[in-house]
Amino acid sequence: MSPRIATTTEDASLPSVVRTLEAGDFTAALVLDAAGRAVGVVSFTDVLRSGNFVVSTGTDRPTLDDTPVTVKDVMTSPVLTVKEDDDFLDAVRILVGQRVHRVYVTRDGAPVGAVTTRDVLKIAVERHIETPISEFMSSPAETIDLGESIDAALTQLQTTNVRGLVVVDGTMPIGVFTQREAIRARGLPAAFRVQAVEQVMSYETICYDEKTPLYRAAGAMASMSTRRILATRQRSLVGVLTGYDLARALVTDS
Repeated sequence: MSPRIATTTEDASLPSVVRTLEAGDFTAALVLDAAGRAVGVVSFTDVLRSGNFVVSTGTDRPTLDDTPVTVKDVMTSPVLTVKEDDDFLDAVRILVGQRVHRVYVTRDGAPVGAVTTRDVLKIAVERHIETPISEFMSSPAETIDLGESIDAALTQLQTTNVRGLVVVDGTMPIGVFTQREAIRARGLPAAFRVQAVEQVMSYETICYDEKTPLYRAAGAMASMSTRRILATRQRSLVGVLTGYDLARALVTDS
């Protein structure tokens, strides 16, 4: 499991949650009530669905508006948990069965860590799963052309309900527009959001041929701290492999 987890409180503001997640490179935080009990989970997805965004005064970095909306208003509950002495694969089965990216680990009822899709990477490497990426990748991938507007990317991300879009030049992947970029972009002035999504996309992409074995893709994701592999065929995008897809492969292989 991962011993590091992000936590927040029910009455915390959404801007404070975004700062906590970004500072620790998390995608979600465990929500605690006044007694320190886990009552929910708040993720980038929950924050995006709230829709409270403005441009901060005195800075060129967009942030969330300080509104009455709190973590309690947007969090997901109940919290999915396992005990620290439970079998790791049982936690992975919960990930797959519930279609989530994390399960929290408890000791005597108190949270002590989490099993995430990132933790699955290590096991996929150790088990030397030689199944090709193509067997478990998500295909077709949700894409957007590099010349499409930022507003168009925001709309597509919301309507397709995915965690990220692959930005393409023709059929070749050149970047990604994920929930992190979307949160920042939602706060940009309307006049700027008509510019090309290429202006705000992330260039952090790893492309592997679709025939690459899963253990090698998992190793690359773990060592480079990336959340997805872009699968290609003759340099053209054919799918996306995420930690969740590797969790599915691990359950199938067990």
